Amino acid sequence: MNYCKIVNGVVVNVATFDAAMPQGWGGSDTWVQNDTAGPGWSYANGVFTAPPAPTPPPPSTNPADYPLTMRQLRQALLTFGAKPVDFVASVISNIADPTQKALATIWYESTVDNIRWDHPETQLLIAASGLPLDQAAALWLKAKDL
Repeated sequence: MNYCKIVNGVVVNVATFDAAMPQGWGGSDTWVQNDTAGPGWSYANGVFTAPPAPTPPPPSTNPADYPLTMRQLRQALLTFGAKPVDFVASVISNIADPTQKALATIWYESTVDNIRWDHPETQLLIAASGLPLDQAAALWLKAKDL
C-alpha cells in the first residue's frame, strides 16, 4: 500500500508498506493512502489530482537538427524556383579551388541521405550559392517537411 505525504495540498513523498501504515509512523505529518498518486499531485477535499501534462518544447528552428535526404533537398530547390541540377551545377562551377570543386561535385552526386546542415560541403555550397544564410536556413527547414 502506498501512502502519500501531503504538505500544503501537494504530495511531496510516497512511502510503500506491505500492509497498513504502522501506527505512529510519520509523526505528525499528514499521510494519506493512495496507490496512484505521486510527488507533484495535488490533494484537496479527499481527492488526488494529477499535475498537468508538461508542455512539449516548441520544434527546433535550428537546421542542424534536421538531416535531409537528397530528395528533400532537390524538392526544396524546386519550390525555391531553381532546377536542382542546374542550380547546384552553377553553384559548383563558381567554386574557384579545383579540389573544393571536385569534393563538392562528389558530395552532391554521391550523397543520398543524412545530408547535414553543419557538414563542410553543405556550408561550402551554401556560401558559394550567394544565398543569405537565413534564407538557406528557411529553405532547409521547409525541406524537412517535404
